[in-house]
Amino acid sequence: MATALRPSLTISIFCILASLFRSSNADTCKNYTFPNHRMFHSCIDLPYLSGHLHWTYIPTSKTIDVAYRAKQASTGWIAWGINPTAEGMVGTQALIGFQRSNGRMTAYTTPITNYMPSVQPGSLSFPVSNISAVLVKNEMIIFAVLGPWNGSTAVNHTWQEGPLSGDVPHVHSLEGSNTNSFGTIDFLSG
Repeated sequence: MATALRPSLTISIFCILASLFRSSNADTCKNYTFPNHRMFHSCIDLPYLSGHLHWTYIPTSKTIDVAYRAKQASTGWIAWGINPTAEGMVGTQALIGFQRSNGRMTAYTTPITNYMPSVQPGSLSFPVSNISAVLVKNEMIIFAVLGPWNGSTAVNHTWQEGPLSGDVPHVHSLEGSNTNSFGTIDFLSG
């Protein structure tokens, strides 16, 4: 003979299942609300480093409005970039963001030319404008506009995170997720 669950047990099970469902969906790109309610047409949850890429491709101006966001404390940095020549890190044209010791967020472009880059500000092989960064609830976000974009909308991209020492980004871990954080994306088709 089957026994009925006690109401308190039923409510407890429901609350546990609801919280699991809510927490599993809270970190997806589709459910995210940006500060100032910025909107992007497309997004992807990246498979490593809790990264999420949001973008809008604007064909008339051949520009790409991007936002890269990832979990990060104020003691670290995040970066995202496009590698127009190959898969992987070397050759990446990167956007980097972090919080300075004075509490202000900073973001700039830096080309990655070797496996021990200085990650100092530098020009990229394509135009970048309106670059900025914010820190919201232990998540950093880098915003930028890429273009006019003259290449293919299908690109190799990389993303990364690492520690700071003062106001200087230091080398990221050379193990696990940090070595797998690259892929391809098509800004036109998603």
